[in-house]
Amino acid sequence: MNAWLPYTLFTILVWGLWGLFSKLAVGSAQPRHVLIFQAVGMLAFAIVALCVMGFSIPWSGRAFTFSFLAGITAFAGYFTFFMALERGKAVVVVPLSTLGPVFTAVLSTFLLRERLTLHQLIGVVLAISACIVVAL
Repeated sequence: MNAWLPYTLFTILVWGLWGLFSKLAVGSAQPRHVLIFQAVGMLAFAIVALCVMGFSIPWSGRAFTFSFLAGITAFAGYFTFFMALERGKAVVVVPLSTLGPVFTAVLSTFLLRERLTLHQLIGVVLAISACIVVAL
């Protein structure tokens, strides 16, 4: 088994739960409140991680800059995701919102000069097709 596969499967599990919990949350609070509540959860997780690492983080300006930008764009996406969940069905919104990695794959070909193999390109096309079918 590939070393990355268990982590990937666990990611699918917890992100699936995240989508479900997010839908339940927007049924009880405004999307902006849900965003703040989830930030508190992430902060708690960050504090645990800091404790495990002995409060020692090697500094890298480049890593901080890109991580900060990733955090900002993730939270902007969370907010619009919560707005979509508030107005739509989880069965449609959650699968459609998972097209983000397809967008990353396309951007990576242009900005990072990565190449998609034929199998990966077929996967991208199938992912887009699957989301269109789910949205109908």
